Amino acid sequence: VVPTRPDSFLQRAPMAEPVPVLERVPMERVPALTLAEQFAAECGHRPVAHSMTYPGGALVNFHEAASALGPVVAANAPHRSRMLPAVESGEIARQAMQIYIACDRDCNGRLSWNGGEIQSFISAVFQSQGLASPDEREMYQLYQKFDVDKDTVLDSRECICLVDALFRSIFGPAAPAAHELG
Repeated sequence: VVPTRPDSFLQRAPMAEPVPVLERVPMERVPALTLAEQFAAECGHRPVAHSMTYPGGALVNFHEAASALGPVVAANAPHRSRMLPAVESGEIARQAMQIYIACDRDCNGRLSWNGGEIQSFISAVFQSQGLASPDEREMYQLYQKFDVDKDTVLDSRECICLVDALFRSIFGPAAPAAHELG
C-alpha cells in the first residue's frame, strides 16, 4: 500500500493521465504531512546553531543535548564531517520525511512512543545513514521536549523536528570532534 496525497497533490503523467491512486491519505493526516514537508524543506536554510525553538514550542539546547547523548556522539564522531553538511542542507530532514511515511503504516499521521513507532522511526533514520542510533533512554530525553501535550504520540512534523534535533545535537558545533574523544 503506497500512501498518496489528495487530488490537489497528485502529479500528472504525460498526456494528463492521472497517477493511479492505491489508497487515499485520510484528510486529517494531510495538514500534519504538509507541515512536516514544509519544515523539512526549510531545514536547508537553518545552519546548526547552539539552540533552536522548533515549531510547537520545543526549545532544544544542542550543547546540553549533546552532553546527554555522550555515547552516541562518541560512536558517530567519525561521521561528523559528512553529516554536518547533510543536516545544514536539510538533506537529513528530507530523507527523514520519506522514512516517516514508510513508518506510519496505519497512515494516521502520528507515531506512538508506547507502541515503539517513534523509536523505530529514529533508528531507521540513523541506520539509513550508516550511523549508530541513540538508545531508547537517549531518545526519550529529547522526545519529551516534543511531546508537549504528553499524549505519547508525535505528529509527522514533531517526528521530523525530533530527528533534526537529535542530528543537530550529535553533529552540531557543541558535539566534540573525533580527535577530541580520544
